[in-house]
Amino acid sequence: MPHAPPAITQRLGLPEHSEAVYIERLRSLDADPLSLDSTWLAPDIGRPLLDRHLAGRDLFALIEETSGTRLGSAEVTVHAVTADPDTARLLGVAEGAALFTIDRLTRLADGRPVDAESLRVRADRFALRAVLPRD
Repeated sequence: MPHAPPAITQRLGLPEHSEAVYIERLRSLDADPLSLDSTWLAPDIGRPLLDRHLAGRDLFALIEETSGTRLGSAEVTVHAVTADPDTARLLGVAEGAALFTIDRLTRLADGRPVDAESLRVRADRFALRAVLPRD
C-alpha cells in the first residue's frame, strides 16, 4: 500500500505518513473516456475492496457491503482545471483542455472520513444541473 500524501492523510484524519489504499479508474460513456477518478481510502475500508472486481461497480456500494457500515454524508467541491499531459492522454483531450474537477470527501454514518476522491471530468461531455428551491 502506498503512503498517502499529506493533504490526503489530513482529509482522512489519518496520522502523517500513513498508508492508504489508492484506486484510479478511467470511466467511459458510450466507449469514449469521460473521467479519471482518483480515490484514496482509509486502510481498513480500502483493503477489502482490493479483493473485489471493481470494473463497473459503485465504490460506495462496495464500501457499505465490505464494511457492513452505511455511508453518511459527503462534502463536494467542483472547480475547473486544465488537463496535464497524462490526464489529457487518458481522457483523449488536448493538453491544457478545460476539465471539471469534483473533489469529494465521503464519511461513514458516524462522521468518520473514509474516502477522498478527485474526479477529473471532460468538460465537453459533462454538465452540472441543480434545482435550488427557495424556502
